[in-house]
Amino acid sequence: FDYNNIFTPILDMRSADWFLLDNISFPLTIVFFYLYFVLYLGPRLMKNREPFRLDAILKIYNIMQIILNVYIVKEAIGVGWLSTYRFFCEPVDWSTSKHGLKMAFLVWFFLMLKLLDMLDTVFFVLKKNNHQLTFLHVYHHAGMFAICWLASRYNPGGHCTFLGLINGIVHIIMYGYYFFTSMWPQYKNSWWKKHITQLQM
Repeated sequence: FDYNNIFTPILDMRSADWFLLDNISFPLTIVFFYLYFVLYLGPRLMKNREPFRLDAILKIYNIMQIILNVYIVKEAIGVGWLSTYRFFCEPVDWSTSKHGLKMAFLVWFFLMLKLLDMLDTVFFVLKKNNHQLTFLHVYHHAGMFAICWLASRYNPGGHCTFLGLINGIVHIIMYGYYFFTSMWPQYKNSWWKKHITQLQM
């Protein structure tokens, strides 16, 4: 199977040497080790251990997620969404203009966020929150990373970035809720918890 001859002609050469984009073996390896750790190695290592107390780490992680997602939403809006972009059939800007390169960078940056998101599952394993290690959760994180790699490598811009904008807004709300309830646990079972779950779906 000659990957280069089949796929190289349709690669976005502007980002050919960006981190994780220059070889398909990188995302495949990441997804493999993610699945191996969360489905086998992690639970096995934690089987006879006490759950880790990660309260401080999770607070920092939640704040980091909020900041990074605010950045991606702000930049996506600034590049064109809610101003010059159309909400139907917005084409990819393949040029090397400031706008084209900025959008390609934002798609790549979004890919990095999906890599960071995989820590959600790692934390579940370390805290032994096994009831949260559902098929849907693991499939979502592995699938999102793979899809975002393909988008960053082959389709870095256009209408698909609207989904990234919406995803960023959802993550701001979601991680904001996680941080808020980590500081004030008495609100963890408030009425909005159900709506946070619905928003994620």
